[in-house]
Amino acid sequence: MSDWVSAGMPATLWGLAQITFAAPAMLWGALAAAGPVLIHLVLRARSQRVALPTVQFVIKTQQQTESWRRIKHLLLLLLRTLAILLLVAALARPTLKTAAFSTMTRGPVEAVFCLDDSASMGVRSQDETRFELARGIAAKLLRDRTRFPANSRLALLTGSLPSGATRLSPDVEYIRQQVEQLEVADHDRGVGGMLDHAYELLEEGALETREIYVFGDLTQQAWRSVPVGVYASRKDVQVFCIDVGTETNTNVVLLDPVLPDRTVPASAAAEIAIGLRAGDVGGKASLEVTLDGDPRWRLGTLSLKPRDVVHKTAALTNLPPGLHQGEIRLRPDDALSADNVRYFSLHVGPLPRITVIGRPDSQVVAIVSAMMAPSSLPVEHNRVALTQRGVDELAGMADLADQVAVVLADVASVPAAAFAKLAEYVATGGQLIVIPGPSLEAGGYADGEAVLAALPAEVITPAQTVHVAPLDDPHPLLAPFRAGSGLSLCEPAIRRYVRFDEPLGGGQVLARTDDGAAAIIVRQIGRGRSVALAFSPVRQWSDFAIDAGPMLVLLNGLIAETLPRVCLARNLRVGRSTRLGLPEAAGKQRNGGNPPSKGPVLVTITSPTRRGSWPVAVHPDDGSALAVTDRCGHYLIRSEARPERGALGYSVNTPAEESDLTRASVTAIASRFPPGRVQRVQRLDELVLTGQPGAATHALTGWLALALLGLLLAESFLSNRFHRQPEEEQAGPGTEI
Repeated sequence: MSDWVSAGMPATLWGLAQITFAAPAMLWGALAAAGPVLIHLVLRARSQRVALPTVQFVIKTQQQTESWRRIKHLLLLLLRTLAILLLVAALARPTLKTAAFSTMTRGPVEAVFCLDDSASMGVRSQDETRFELARGIAAKLLRDRTRFPANSRLALLTGSLPSGATRLSPDVEYIRQQVEQLEVADHDRGVGGMLDHAYELLEEGALETREIYVFGDLTQQAWRSVPVGVYASRKDVQVFCIDVGTETNTNVVLLDPVLPDRTVPASAAAEIAIGLRAGDVGGKASLEVTLDGDPRWRLGTLSLKPRDVVHKTAALTNLPPGLHQGEIRLRPDDALSADNVRYFSLHVGPLPRITVIGRPDSQVVAIVSAMMAPSSLPVEHNRVALTQRGVDELAGMADLADQVAVVLADVASVPAAAFAKLAEYVATGGQLIVIPGPSLEAGGYADGEAVLAALPAEVITPAQTVHVAPLDDPHPLLAPFRAGSGLSLCEPAIRRYVRFDEPLGGGQVLARTDDGAAAIIVRQIGRGRSVALAFSPVRQWSDFAIDAGPMLVLLNGLIAETLPRVCLARNLRVGRSTRLGLPEAAGKQRNGGNPPSKGPVLVTITSPTRRGSWPVAVHPDDGSALAVTDRCGHYLIRSEARPERGALGYSVNTPAEESDLTRASVTAIASRFPPGRVQRVQRLDELVLTGQPGAATHALTGWLALALLGLLLAESFLSNRFHRQPEEEQAGPGTEI
């Protein structure tokens, strides 16, 4: 990045001629030019003292001879030294680049500046981030009136607002002021959106010279959304990729934590999986987890080798019920601040509850309970808490509203009062699942027309085993069993099943057996649902206990659809548009029992980390609100009508993929564009003005060889000529009297 600092002059004025060497190491041979000088000094002849009777004529002749001799020797010394220098220069294979355009003839330009402001541009080096460097370069270019002469039209785009500019503007100074106000963001959007919109803007332009300037660190992550060859037909636009990145990745990445995706039971530990990934040079790091501002877990210093990946698990115990928000911090901070901390939210409380109605000794009750909430699993690994009750207790249960489902498992008959209780429960949003078994009596369900999907007519034992017929209904419950999923509801054999009467109240048959009988029936009742299965998992009825996968997936799919839509703790990715279902207090009971207000219902989103708040409208149909996700941090949603009812909390993080600083190759970037229409630029003087001929390149090796030959011929000629002088001029270096 220091190259940018040294290139302080505009590209149109800097380096109109530039010499580069293909073999610069050969230039060390220039030291050999000292050889002739040393030889001249060492072999220089000394004056001799001679006694003569008459000295006047000798003194005059000696002075003339000495002066001429020195000139001849210096001339030969110069020629020999130059010959060595020319030989060294020729071996280094120099190339001369000269600007072949006139800086005064460039006309108006239409250009789009695309500044990558994603989180990776926050890498700091020498007290300056990559984005600050890119911003300074962009502002410097915008001051260059030779590059952008009068009547030029420009636009500015960023990753945060890839479609921000709607037209090209002639106000270049205003664009420059906008650039200088930009800051790096937390998102992971690449350059694809900016490039798409930049080409759209230039498509509407009217000038011949069109350019796109992309300022970024040229990471693979930034270019992942740009398909190969996507702009191959746009030969009218020149693209400059201003590279402010570095080849060496020194960043230690704090990976995305793996968090509980449901409410954590109060009696269990909240386990958080944490990962670290070292860069190209390794390093040392430690981890610290805080919850609600208090330290809860710490990992001592780790020595990381280059490209090491380390995984650890933090177990947070003794958590009180309620919403908790915490941070995972990397120590010490490294160059990229965006991944030095990860925010998370947890909710601790009771699990959603399911009641299974049936006899305690029933095999159907045992199998269904094991499929929904295995007792062998730790409580924190179960999605629901399960309660078993007898059918005689059903009518006397005070309230079923806190149950996500009620399962009638191998129940012989159900009293009318119990059916009335179930009908009220289902109509208000509950789910009833009927699973038959050996105890079932067809007549025992006669009072259930208000709540059952269909009335059982009789138990059928076919002469041959049957199967569930191939599924063609698009219902979401059957999605896990579609072709290619590897899981089939049609494989387990069925030896006995219940034949139902026609579906009640608009019920729908989702699946049939291969002899045509209804196998799965679903009926919507008010806000709830009633489901009836014709087959049972016990051995006497089917193989759904031996080949348990299909029925396990079916039952858990039924439960998943009725789990609370509102999760009181969420963990989101920055920049993702996400609607959150609100708690009852904030969503449905918005006005505390008063008549609905005429205006939009609002909730307030606050952020303790950002110290800000935002009013957000609640969707009138589903009671959801659009989450604020533009920056990392913690957020809370509270109802303005009932603020005392508690809050939904969520946390926002930059995805760990954005911290991968692996570079995209020049070849890979060039593959997105037409040949010759993209240039990677690491110095301002590398920018070539489009709309005019580019720089001319000249190989100098041949010219240097010719010059060397000429020098050698001159040296040989002069040396021979000097040695053919009269004997009296070559007798010696002189005589001292």
